[in-house]
Amino acid sequence: MLTPDILQAVCTQVEKAQRTWTARQIAQQLAIQHGICLSPGRVRVHLKRAGLVYKRTSRSLRHKQDTHTVAAKRADLDTLKKGAMPG
Repeated sequence: MLTPDILQAVCTQVEKAQRTWTARQIAQQLAIQHGICLSPGRVRVHLKRAGLVYKRTSRSLRHKQDTHTVAAKRADLDTLKKGAMPG
């Protein structure tokens, strides 16, 4: 059972952490540290009731893109949109 003390400890840990936590990761930590098995959805409900707000992280590959290759491909795409063959 998730007690108010455990919930407060989780909220404190999440707020002070230098990383982003998912509800699934918090549920796994609850199972490991306290032996409490909750679904990620249920964890979200408890965190929302406790006033902990979160923002969903976005998935992006921009940090892995080569800017020169992207610029060249964009130029080719613009050329194709105009109806010409890229050179």
